[in-house]
This record gives sequence, structure tokens and C-alpha cells, in this order.
Amino acid sequence: MFSIPYGMLRNPAALAVYGLLFGLLANGCGVKAPWPVAKVSGKITFADGSLLKGTREDGTPYKIVRIVLQFNPEEPSSGKYQNKPAYAEVDPLTGTFESATTWRPAGDGAIVGKHKVMLQIYAQRDDGSIQPITRMGGIPEKYWNIETTPLEVEVNKGQNYFTLVVEKEKPKVDE
Repeated sequence: MFSIPYGMLRNPAALAVYGLLFGLLANGCGVKAPWPVAKVSGKITFADGSLLKGTREDGTPYKIVRIVLQFNPEEPSSGKYQNKPAYAEVDPLTGTFESATTWRPAGDGAIVGKHKVMLQIYAQRDDGSIQPITRMGGIPEKYWNIETTPLEVEVNKGQNYFTLVVEKEKPKVDE
């Protein structure tokens, strides 16, 4: 535990220094993102406008409870900081997302520049627990991997609104 020596409490200059240090520590030192960031919002749906959904291998539908979009900068890092992805929470009932977070505070935005966007989907199991889904019928595998996702956006300074469209997986034909 941090404590101030009693004698220091009588010294106004020392007390001011301790107050300043405490204020900086409590406020996170006022640090802002080391990269230019911009606000990001939008909507993600299938090409026909329907909301994202998928099925288990046995054909039963997943109950999707959380969708996260990961915005990964394509520009290489420069300087002493590595480029960080931004994460946006999607409302699974509407397909909309209101903000993305790269650094802090929450909702600060995504790094300005080109990004590849990857899906992270979480579903509720029959026992009530929530699990990340790494593959589901209805959404092609390419959207689950940053190397293969076709979703790309360019974040510009200011407010950005993106309409992201996911193609439905084609039904498999038995041969």
C-alpha cells in the first residue's frame, strides 16, 4: 500500500506533488492512442439483408448471442507501437454496431487506414453456457480468418459508417 510520510503532509509543495502524481495515476496519465483513430459504426448482414445466423453440423440453428467484428489494420506498424486491431460489438438482433475500440476509452475508433474485417461469433449452448464458434453452417469459412476474409474497409478521419455484406454459404450437394 502506498502511504505519504506524515512530515510531508505539512509541506504544501510536497503535498501538491503527491496530489499531481495521484491525479495522473487515477486518470491513466491522459494517454491517448498512439495512432490516429476515427469513429466506426455500421451494419452487417447477409447479401439478402437478413441477419447473420448459422447452424450446427446436425442442421439445428445456433442461438447467436454475441458477434464481434475485428478490424485489422493492413498497414505495417511504424514507430515504437504495434498497430492494434479494433473490436466492435454487433447487436445480434439488428446487425448494427455503434462503435469500435482500439485503445481507450471504449469506442475511441479504429486506426485510420485500410482494414480487413474478421467475424467472431458466440452462441449459447443447450446448457446455457456461451461458447465461441469457429465454424458454422450458413457462413463460409473465409470470414473466420484474417488471411482469407473478403471484408475490407478504409477508415477515414471523422465518422465512418460501413455496410458489411456476408455471402451465405452455398448448400452442399450430395454426389
